Amino acid sequence: MKKWTIILSISLISIPLTACFLGSFGPLPMDVNRKNEYLEYSWGGIVKDCQGKALGAADNLMTKRFWDQNHLPRGTIDFVCVNGKAYLPGQQPKAK
Repeated sequence: MKKWTIILSISLISIPLTACFLGSFGPLPMDVNRKNEYLEYSWGGIVKDCQGKALGAADNLMTKRFWDQNHLPRGTIDFVCVNGKAYLPGQQPKAK
């Protein structure tokens, strides 16, 4: 029983100490050579599809599929969502 108490005490102390030690090195370095992972508006903010998911960079397969499925020109970030489908501004269906 004493053996388990000692092991438990050591592990309860070592976990916070390890976190403090690793945290003393500062935030993890970021890869500065990486391209932007998401499309962004010129004023800031990530472009999201009609389901609220962020659109990846322009060369991302899922982003290309979004543009193709919604018949949008590739590179379009200015669109209007109606019932889960994206339209160019002014081309969305009118409400009845």
